[in-house]
Amino acid sequence: MTQREIVELIAADVNEQSRLVTASVSRDGRLVLTARKPGAQTGLMQASVLDGEGQLSSGDFSSGESRRKLVVVGNQGDTYFQRWDGVKTLPAGNDDENQVVDVASVMLETHINIDGRTDLDRGSTKLVSIDWSSFGKLNTVYSQTNSFFSGIDYDEALNLDSYPSSIIWSLTKNAGAEIDEWTHVTLSSSLALDGDKGPVTALRRFQNSVLAFQPKGISEILFNSRTQLSTQDGVPVEIGNSGKVDGKRYVTGKYGVTNKWSIVEGKSALYFVDNMNRAFCSFSGGAIDNLSEKLGFGAWFRSRNSVEPWTPESFGNIVSFYDRVNSDVYLVKSDSDEEAPCLAYSETLGAFSSFFDYGSVPMMTNVGDRFVSYKRNRLWFQNEGFYCNFFGMNHGYHTIYRVTPDPYGDKIWTNVEYRADEYTVLDDDGNSVVPDRRLLDGGEFAGVDGIYRKDGTFDLIKVWNEYQQTSNIAKSAVKKFRTWRFAIPRAVATETNKFSLDRIRNPWVNLEFVKINGDNEPRKELMQLHDITVKYFE
Repeated sequence: MTQREIVELIAADVNEQSRLVTASVSRDGRLVLTARKPGAQTGLMQASVLDGEGQLSSGDFSSGESRRKLVVVGNQGDTYFQRWDGVKTLPAGNDDENQVVDVASVMLETHINIDGRTDLDRGSTKLVSIDWSSFGKLNTVYSQTNSFFSGIDYDEALNLDSYPSSIIWSLTKNAGAEIDEWTHVTLSSSLALDGDKGPVTALRRFQNSVLAFQPKGISEILFNSRTQLSTQDGVPVEIGNSGKVDGKRYVTGKYGVTNKWSIVEGKSALYFVDNMNRAFCSFSGGAIDNLSEKLGFGAWFRSRNSVEPWTPESFGNIVSFYDRVNSDVYLVKSDSDEEAPCLAYSETLGAFSSFFDYGSVPMMTNVGDRFVSYKRNRLWFQNEGFYCNFFGMNHGYHTIYRVTPDPYGDKIWTNVEYRADEYTVLDDDGNSVVPDRRLLDGGEFAGVDGIYRKDGTFDLIKVWNEYQQTSNIAKSAVKKFRTWRFAIPRAVATETNKFSLDRIRNPWVNLEFVKINGDNEPRKELMQLHDITVKYFE
């Protein structure tokens, strides 16, 4: 360390009153240590210098006191602490009868490397045979300058023992082997991914590829890559590479995954939630498809985004499940999201199908041809039992339509017509009274008393836009020839519509049909809504 370097920290052997000392370098190159608390009771006995890279042992310190502070000046460099042999008494000549030889051997702290002697008489007890002309002479090459030098002192807290952006793999598993080769994991078989894209959050197999997910990127691990070559007779031959890992190929650097529990594999794609981009995406082997923006659910994901990891206790993020029987993806959130705790995406339709009251469900999986979930310390069969009975609790149902025939022209909305039929298809035990749960669009059950409910309809119908709304108009609906008809009433009274005379007027309206479970009884009825017609004039 040169005199121009600034010492970052001084650690001293001080008592509880002195705490730490500060350091500065004077213009003449002296290192000045100043105790933070002045006075003679600082307990400063010895000091050492730290320069941020390693420890610098201190040299000879002299102290001086002033009224305001205790100053310790280090004006010497680093020292050796070694044994020195010094001759005290020698005979006057080799022919003297009384030859007295006395050598003093003590430990000294010195700037000279006294272990770098040129003779071989160190520690010798046969003093008579020693050549005193060369005894104790030093080789100055091994000595140091009167300055400070640094020694390496590693901080265990800075040890690099974690590699979050790397992956390792085992040997190939062989059927019938006595020793499972999957247990042979060696660090020599490793692959480092791009560190700027974050740690590896998940490894997933999709089709014939292994994908590595990071918060800011998705890469394909090039395992057992194959190359197609042509022979001389023109027949193509595919050659493998003996199951080796060749490297990685990034599919995208714009999308990634922070919550591995949001990844689920479907029949045609791999689905995941990207919390960095606040999006629900799919990967089908080519490019990444942003389904939330494409299907109009970008606002829903942006308003419910979280970067916390999902756990069964906190439900701080989305967990995804896949029903292979119905090809549905369930995106489950916490019960605290009362409006939409679960959003379902239909892989068959390629669209978001519905919201469900499946909040805080930690497990949903297929067992055989049935879909099973876990909630409240019990296992539940999905899509079985009473209608709208979720985990032992009865709920109502509703559907909302956004009616927009022409988004630019102003319209006055007047009438609504819809066709809907209701059937009682379950008994008191929740078993179906219709064999094989056949559809009731016709046939032997059409119009049968006890099954077909001719007066069954919705309990609440409401029309509204961004500044108007109606009251419940379900009671005004009249059924004729299986078609329910009602007139859209005028908007409810507001400050701008004090006498409730304004008609519903807007380029678009929302239309909601609600079935309320007022008696909290198990629902045995099935509602089929066939079509809706909304009338207006411009």
